Parts: sequence; structure tokens; C-alpha cells
Amino acid sequence: MRTTVRKKLISGFLFVLLLFAKVAVFSNYQLKKVNDRYSGLLDKDVQKLLIV
Repeated sequence: MRTTVRKKLISGFLFVLLLFAKVAVFSNYQLKKVNDRYSGLLDKDVQKLLIV
């Protein structure tokens, strides 16, 4: 099977698209994790202030 310029371009484009998708999923996961931790920290501080 011969690899033509068209096949190389399409495969390169799909590789870059897949790479961007992986980076987007990873960054979204990390942002959610940071947001959850920060929200938990704030909720604990609010509870302490309400107790005082």
C-alpha cells in the first residue's frame, strides 16, 4: 500500500486533532480537580466562621 501525500496530510491532521483532544480532556480534569479542592476549602472555612 502506497502512502500518498494526501494520506500523510490526513493522518498528520488526525494525529494533531487527537493530541489536542487529549490535552483538552486532561486540562478539563485538572481544572475540575482544583475547583473541587478550592470549593471544599472554602466550605470548611465558612463552616468554621458560622460556628464562631
